[in-house]
Amino acid sequence: MNERSARYFFIIFAAYNTDSNLFKEYRLMAKKKIDKEAERTPSSPGKIVSIFKNETVHFVLGLMLVIFSVYLLLAFSSFFFTGAADQSIIDSGSSADLAAVNNQVKNYAGSRGAQLASYLINDCFGVSSFFILVFLAVAGLKLMRVRVVRLWKWFIGCTLLLVWFSVFFGFAFMDHYQDSFIYLGGMHGYNVSRWLISQVGVPGVWMILLITAICFFIYISARTVIWLRKLFALSFLKRE
Repeated sequence: MNERSARYFFIIFAAYNTDSNLFKEYRLMAKKKIDKEAERTPSSPGKIVSIFKNETVHFVLGLMLVIFSVYLLLAFSSFFFTGAADQSIIDSGSSADLAAVNNQVKNYAGSRGAQLASYLINDCFGVSSFFILVFLAVAGLKLMRVRVVRLWKWFIGCTLLLVWFSVFFGFAFMDHYQDSFIYLGGMHGYNVSRWLISQVGVPGVWMILLITAICFFIYISARTVIWLRKLFALSFLKRE
């Protein structure tokens, strides 16, 4: 290969190499542009998540929870005074009868409020169902950013109180279930109490209730342990 041919080959190679680098840079720029457009245009699941992260949506959902808890409070409170008159209508009435305008339901929250109150109080947890309203209201206030609370602590606390008082009232007022339209412990408390009595007897149930109550107070405050130590030490009987 002479000098002229070598120079010609070098010029072609340099031009090819330059075009290749430019082509690579062009592809890199196009890829970055596509990635930016993809980031600006989120997918459908991303849109749904972004909607629920919106502060305005949180406020509206929280307001709905607070209003619903007030509605349930009205239904529960009215159930204590109108439950006897509404019970036969709720138990025997069909969905069409309850949906009618003249359904004769006395509850201030209407037929649906009477149904919810009867279900949650009598069929579920009794009067301790009020703790459901407390949690709904607290969750709503947190979503509205009215109160800063640890929602998981409220959930655990309300759940424990819901179950404990249901069993307590179901056990303490078991003999009154047949004579009253209100089941203070609900069917949950009644059935759990009957099972516990069959397993550990009446004294055993009282001990279980006492132990679980003490554990709950310890969960709320560590000062409960100090108070219990003083109680078992009988320090209040010692003379100075």
